[in-house]
Amino acid sequence: MVMVSPDDYRGNTIPPLTLWQKIKVVPLLLALPLAVVIGVFRENRGRSWRRAARIAVVRYILRGRAWTPWELKSAARATTAQAYVTWARKAGAEVLTDELPEGAKLHWIGPRRMDRVLLYFHGGGYVLPARNDYFDMIASLQKEYDGAVGIAMLHYSLAPEYPFPTQLRQAFAAIGRLLDKGLSPSNIIIAGDSAGGNLALQVASQILHPHLSLPTAPILQEPFGGALLISPWVEFGTDAPSYARNGARDFIPVCTYQLLHDAVRPGVTPALQHHLEPGRAPRGWWNGLERVYGRVLITAGEHEALIDQIQAAAAAIAEDGVGDTTTFVLPGGVHEDFVEAFGSGEGERGDDYKLAVSWVSATLRL
Repeated sequence: MVMVSPDDYRGNTIPPLTLWQKIKVVPLLLALPLAVVIGVFRENRGRSWRRAARIAVVRYILRGRAWTPWELKSAARATTAQAYVTWARKAGAEVLTDELPEGAKLHWIGPRRMDRVLLYFHGGGYVLPARNDYFDMIASLQKEYDGAVGIAMLHYSLAPEYPFPTQLRQAFAAIGRLLDKGLSPSNIIIAGDSAGGNLALQVASQILHPHLSLPTAPILQEPFGGALLISPWVEFGTDAPSYARNGARDFIPVCTYQLLHDAVRPGVTPALQHHLEPGRAPRGWWNGLERVYGRVLITAGEHEALIDQIQAAAAAIAEDGVGDTTTFVLPGGVHEDFVEAFGSGEGERGDDYKLAVSWVSATLRL
């Protein structure tokens, strides 16, 4: 049996699957070709065959058995740091990593700039490390701006070994590093997908509603330039109608969402629920948000299970917090379609991506 230490999920190593766990996966893999063929025909609604096949594979594997958070981590086969180094070497990019307090890291994709920065929080339900899709997407953004924007990904510790508010503490460490370098908040965009979008909203919640049991937020002399939220995970529950409506359409099945919810829920106390689950916060929670984020862009997929919760949170942000809030729902899109498309080599084609490119350019005055 492989012994697992919480430090394995800090970013050093991820233990491999045990022999017995590999054996249990064999029946799933044997049936995979047929499942993919069926899934491709079902998913080929305006998508390329390659994209439809990828969605079918992910859905089938996640649905095929009862996974544990530990097994999902092991299946990823690399930590965020390992994935970053492997990706950078393959892409011919320089490996630039800043060590931060609280066990966090900043991985720079492209040049390390301190005049305009997009700070990215990756998704994965706080359980999974970053994957190549993220680095490909960020590298694509870098090319859009000819390297005029520094883009750094926060490497945070993973749940359930590191419960909330570990990730918020690490996010503040990253923000503090940028501010200490003399970077103006107005020249920083905080971006994230899924759990990363949740973390960006946690940052805002703690600044607006400081809670003594949460990490102290940095003092801002002016708002951040903006927040780019890609399919933000705003509630840890599967009770929204869109989970039933889109459960068979989204590329992540409801059972996996539930597994991720269960993995992070131990850190969510009643006193902190609104900070950690912003979708459940009362109206008025976002009053004053314009003092944290000057602008907000929220993208989501029409067919993702989280869409109802995302749209409700987006409406609250627009009505109570930031007047300059844009919400874009990609027709036929799935959860974090913006990022997932890069796994099929089609990331730059989506209207959500194109909107984000122009929004970032306008926000940072490029």
